[in-house]
Amino acid sequence: MADVEPRSLAALIVDLWEGAALRAKAARDGAPVDAAIVFIVASLSGGRVD
Repeated sequence: MADVEPRSLAALIVDLWEGAALRAKAARDGAPVDAAIVFIVASLSGGRVD
């Protein structure tokens, strides 16, 4: 992640979050938001979060 431009990474995180929020609202299920959180945290920490 060190070679990724911070603004690009921030935009990607926002896009991921907004997409997850839309899917959660459409499905009336929080699973997409939960998955987005796990993915974002794991990606930024360089590890896996279960």
